[in-house]
Amino acid sequence: TGFKIGVYLSDISGAFDKINTCLLLGKLVQLGLPDTFLDFLNSFLLPREGYVTVENAVSEAMCLCDMVFQGTVLGQCLWNAFFGDVAMAIPSGRQVVNLFADDLTATTSCVATVSNDFLKCELRDMQRRTHEWGRQNQVTFDPAKELFRIVHPRESDGDVFKMLGTDIDCELTMVDCIETILSKGRPKIRALLRLRNMYNVKSMLIQYKTHVWSATEYHNGALILALPTQLQRIDKMQRWFLHELDMTDTEAFVVYNFAPPSIRRRIGILGFLHKRVLEVCHPAMVKDPKLESVQAGRYHTRTLESHWSEVNSHSRLFNNSLYMYILMYNRLPQEIVDCTSVSSFQKKLTKCAKDRAEQGNTNWRCSYKDCKDVVDYFYG
Repeated sequence: TGFKIGVYLSDISGAFDKINTCLLLGKLVQLGLPDTFLDFLNSFLLPREGYVTVENAVSEAMCLCDMVFQGTVLGQCLWNAFFGDVAMAIPSGRQVVNLFADDLTATTSCVATVSNDFLKCELRDMQRRTHEWGRQNQVTFDPAKELFRIVHPRESDGDVFKMLGTDIDCELTMVDCIETILSKGRPKIRALLRLRNMYNVKSMLIQYKTHVWSATEYHNGALILALPTQLQRIDKMQRWFLHELDMTDTEAFVVYNFAPPSIRRRIGILGFLHKRVLEVCHPAMVKDPKLESVQAGRYHTRTLESHWSEVNSHSRLFNNSLYMYILMYNRLPQEIVDCTSVSSFQKKLTKCAKDRAEQGNTNWRCSYKDCKDVVDYFYG
């Protein structure tokens, strides 16, 4: 809608292993934990001895104190209780803070005509408040992992950055992310193809799913921002693998349920939206996107708000975003959105695409590509 986004990324040094136990217990009191639980957690957090064992060799004892004992059942919950209030200390006005483990992402926005220097000043102000929270809570933020970025198709500022393991460029083309996927995927495929004489086709496909799909599909939520011409490169990589096995992508899909990456991505994102409709997702997803207040005259009774009427610039970003998938979800038949689980929902969508491939429909690879395809297939 004509805005650019300022991003401040930071990370706590030593996170789980540098926590003042007294401060943590104080925060647990503020959260309202009963005295019985507080007594137990006080005992749990007492210093203990630790050892490192390698085969039959055992290290000297080391003192483990002022930590939440990462890897234990309670470790993550205690860390969240300690770190959570930073999300209230930093943001001001339209600023938003998101936390994931020890990673902090703070964002703000302004109209595209405003100078980037103004936005950077606001980001530095968020950084100052973050460091102030750190001093109050006796933790430090890693300077090597702190950065400012401004995201916009034309007015961006900054190099590629990683967010939750995904390479993101400030213009949101996702070209660098796709290059990373291809550079890691192609060597794995070459290694798999050297074993083709030792395995049958079904086993080779399972190996591909294990070693390639697991690495590429992690990024699907961000890849929807990429242009179709870039996403086709990932499909092409898979077709190359199938070609080496003397198999077409149609045969792989119909016989072995080995769908192209593009179809798997689209069904996956639609499944993600169905999780929101079923409310089996993160609480933040229940708040936005919201269910439409007026369902009369819609394709079904579970439509979500798409904000289509608010778009006044950069329609490419909207067309390659979650909101376009919301428009597609809103056009699915009632019997599909009535599925009581995400797995049954996705199975129905997969079956529809497979039926098109079996019937020789040349457009089966475009299943769920856009609203027109959804409407033409289900209602045409």
